[in-house]
Order: sequence, then C-alpha cells, then structure tokens
Amino acid sequence: MPGKNPYPKTRLIMSVIADESTVTGFLLTGLGQRDNTGKTNYYMTSKETTDDELEAVVNGYIADPKIGIIFIA
Repeated sequence: MPGKNPYPKTRLIMSVIADESTVTGFLLTGLGQRDNTGKTNYYMTSKETTDDELEAVVNGYIADPKIGIIFIA
C-alpha cells in the first residue's frame, strides 16, 4: 500500500536454538537478551535434549511478538 510504512515500530530480535558452541558464538556477538522474567532469546541443545523440549522452545519463540527470526542449527 502506498504511503504505509512496511517496517514495524518496534525492533524485532533474533533467537538461536543450537549446540553450545554455536550459541556461545552468537552470544559473543551481542545477540543474547534476557527479559525481566529471565526468559532468554537463545537455547543450548545437547544430546540429551528431547523433541518435546525443542518443540516447547520453538513454540515459545513463535508466540513471542518480539522475536522476528528463529535460527535453528
């Protein structure tokens, strides 16, 4: 639509779901955020991480209006 700003008024953040070394690399770039409730925008997986845990994390990120991109490695 002409004249309408296509960009959101709030800044969206990126979340990362990956192994420890990948998440650590993203955290070193300054990507990591934690809100007042302690919720983070990153999740470190391991061999013991279950499908149910991953599904809960992904669904939580999808439901969060502040997250614009979910990076899964």
